[in-house]
Amino acid sequence: MPDSAYTSDDVIRVFEQATGDRLRAKILPSGNTILGFWLRSRADGPLEWGFLPPQMKEQYGGFSIWVCADPWFREDRLSRARRDRQGIYWRSEVPERGPGAYETHWTALKPYGLNVLLEWPAEASRKKTNEQWERLVDALRPLEDLG
Repeated sequence: MPDSAYTSDDVIRVFEQATGDRLRAKILPSGNTILGFWLRSRADGPLEWGFLPPQMKEQYGGFSIWVCADPWFREDRLSRARRDRQGIYWRSEVPERGPGAYETHWTALKPYGLNVLLEWPAEASRKKTNEQWERLVDALRPLEDLG
């Protein structure tokens, strides 16, 4: 993994060159940027959603690409995950509300450079990737070679 810090513009450009699809960025108050599909709960109001066009959701599934202004943010997310033999980090969560409450849900994670993190929720509460994950990893592979 190169020791490079990337900007959201770097990630958007690499993704678009690889796929022809353009990601939208949302800069959060923390300074971290999220690209792709996102959901953020607000203590003082409603949930905020970011949407992918339907064809992108079908191609890649629900995913987030974090461009972290604070390295601690990424390390914290990775510290709650375990790396498998393929180099994929897996984090399990058991939500207390909503669809699938009290069921284990798995999220695959892959870091890039010093400050980028791909997160992809596995389908059907299984710790298994599919072609959607592979498309995302293939699209971001140039980040492994930059720097």
